[in-house]
Amino acid sequence: MLSFLNDLWGGERRSRGEGIIDEMQLAMDALPIGVALADATAVGDPVVYVNPRFAEVAGVNAKQVIGMPLGALPGGEMDIFPVRDTGGKLLRRLGVLSEARELRRIVAEMTRRSEEAERTSLAKSRFFASASHDLRQPLQALALFTSALDTHVTSTQGRTILGAVKQSLATMDQMFESMLDMSRIEAGVLRAEPRIFIVNDLLERLEVEFLPQATDKGLRLKVVRSSAAIHTDPALLARILRNFLSNAVRYTDRGKIIFGCLRRGPKLAICVGDSGSGIAEDQRQAIFEEYFQGRQRRAAAGMGLGLAIVRRLADLLGHGLQLRSVPGRGSLFSVVVPLAEGPPIDRLPAEDPAPSAGEMPAGRVMIVDDDQAVREGLSVLLKEWGCLVTAAASGSEALARLHGEGLRPDVILADLRLPEPGGGVRVIRDLQSALRSEIPAFLLTGDAELAEAPADVDVHRCAILRKPVNPLRLRAILVEAMALRRSSDGV
Repeated sequence: MLSFLNDLWGGERRSRGEGIIDEMQLAMDALPIGVALADATAVGDPVVYVNPRFAEVAGVNAKQVIGMPLGALPGGEMDIFPVRDTGGKLLRRLGVLSEARELRRIVAEMTRRSEEAERTSLAKSRFFASASHDLRQPLQALALFTSALDTHVTSTQGRTILGAVKQSLATMDQMFESMLDMSRIEAGVLRAEPRIFIVNDLLERLEVEFLPQATDKGLRLKVVRSSAAIHTDPALLARILRNFLSNAVRYTDRGKIIFGCLRRGPKLAICVGDSGSGIAEDQRQAIFEEYFQGRQRRAAAGMGLGLAIVRRLADLLGHGLQLRSVPGRGSLFSVVVPLAEGPPIDRLPAEDPAPSAGEMPAGRVMIVDDDQAVREGLSVLLKEWGCLVTAAASGSEALARLHGEGLRPDVILADLRLPEPGGGVRVIRDLQSALRSEIPAFLLTGDAELAEAPADVDVHRCAILRKPVNPLRLRAILVEAMALRRSSDGV
């Protein structure tokens, strides 16, 4: 600012006397700092000009403050500078809003906007958590009731119909996940959390997940191992690769699928290749757009959001996507990730083993869920498996039945978002405290972003089960939990 004034007042410009004022005003209109000019030849230094920035910061109308004493202007602290002619006569006084005040104002405004954005983001996160939970409840109930029908449907036609219902449920769940993923990305509530890890850990987990699907279709899944360490978000990268692998299985009728890595300088391309029908050249951009189905749409193919989500996730992570395809011979999808510069922080946790039917030991399960359909669905299914079941709609009801009936459950299943203080966490804690025992407990949740128990879960032997829970996985978990319970009791 001072440099500008020196340039404006210096040299031969001083000889122009009053002409300097008009030139100064034109220049000051564009200044990002608030300034005001006052007539120093009049009593009280009346204001003759304020620039737009001063009016904005002071919250005044520029014309209304003309004539007001310079020292009485609103807007806070000012630095005052004299404006003289070549003979040294004082003509004007220039008031400049204190840069410290301006800086404080800018910081305060930035803080306000940041806090507002944070509140908006938090509100969106809560909305999607609630919506996810509420929409998963009926899906969970349907899955439970359908699984309970297994032992009651014996005819060939009945088994065919039941199988179709299960497939429809699986497709509905996939569509729901896709819509929710897209909504979270667009709302900006999905965050990347990069870390360094060995890529082979992720390759092995996905191999375990997709090998049975490929085998069921008569396809060979070949995995090319890699010991490379990469720097990215493992969960979001897994979503991208799951989509590639799922499409490869769906659109390949015979042959093989190759899943592996290729080094490309400082980066690593993780590729999924198939011997499917391939993709026409005029569709290779369109397939990454929302709701694009392609010319070879198949049953249970979804809503056309899969690769659109892949593109959004890749953009979020800053990773490149590549596609090579030859119609009639197959396609190769790749996501290009940065290689890590340092050693891996840790290894990815092993994937849960495939659920096993197992022999369900006789035992009592306490269910606490405020959704009647889910509560009844769990009760019916667990009774089909030979369990004794006590179901309650709230923590207070569960405690009342515990004391009134002298119950001693072997496992507790509680919904995380029970509408009472502390939710399912508090309920499990209270039940364990009342029984004076570390009973195995599981929190059922439809919250899509919750992958592990929240920080306030300090109850013993408590794990998260995401809705809709696969009935076979639930059975395997209960078998293991009851065995652990009996082992700890010395039975």
